[in-house]
Amino acid sequence: MKNDMINEHKKPHVMHFFLLGGIVLILALLLVQMRTFDTKDEQKKTVQTSGFAEVTSVPTEAIVYASIQTIGENAKDAQSKNTKITNLVFENLKKLEIQDKQVASANYQVYEEKEYNPLTQKAESKGFRAVHQLKITLLHIDTVGEILDELVNSGVTNIDSVTFVLSDKQQKEIHAKLIAEASLDAKEKATILAQSLGVKVRKPISISESYNQPYSQQPFYSGAYANKMMDDSSELMPQQVKTSTTVHVVFEIH
Repeated sequence: MKNDMINEHKKPHVMHFFLLGGIVLILALLLVQMRTFDTKDEQKKTVQTSGFAEVTSVPTEAIVYASIQTIGENAKDAQSKNTKITNLVFENLKKLEIQDKQVASANYQVYEEKEYNPLTQKAESKGFRAVHQLKITLLHIDTVGEILDELVNSGVTNIDSVTFVLSDKQQKEIHAKLIAEASLDAKEKATILAQSLGVKVRKPISISESYNQPYSQQPFYSGAYANKMMDDSSELMPQQVKTSTTVHVVFEIH
């Protein structure tokens, strides 16, 4: 009976022992797997290179920002005058085959203009000013001069900026070409490096790209630009722009 009690007393300790042993074995297996993965990562050799490609092209589209400014005795009067000129601008642009979707409001504001009177030592109201800035997208750059003339003749106060840009079609075609050339450049550099080290290039492990798309912008024009356009009907022509991309590639070598 006494021996049976002793054996029963030892059973929990034996169970604890086996349980502890099982936990230790599991941890050991996990550590072995982690070390195996680490060893594999450490054994993977790589080389990183960057490929570059650049192309020069002429923009085919233009974006014009133009403002209409009107002054009235009150806000309603200033807005009414502004709306009248805006409608005339839209009407005349349609005659030049500029669709409504090519014209959008970029900014609109109405505010009271005040001027300091030294006699009364107070700021006195000089009326209200309404400013409506339009964004006009031109699909053919050879019409820019004609459009600017028409805007000025229709009552536009300021030609704020003229920006020449690549069309969506141009961008896609150029981007695809640049990626192909930059990727080939990166691979050629990796091959040269590998040969100098006595190894061979295998598959790429990671790829990233930096794309640079510049634009050609003309100088800022104030209200005085209206007189200039009426005098010599100057034509604005875009400058050639450079578009580039850089491809960063990590290759596995062996």
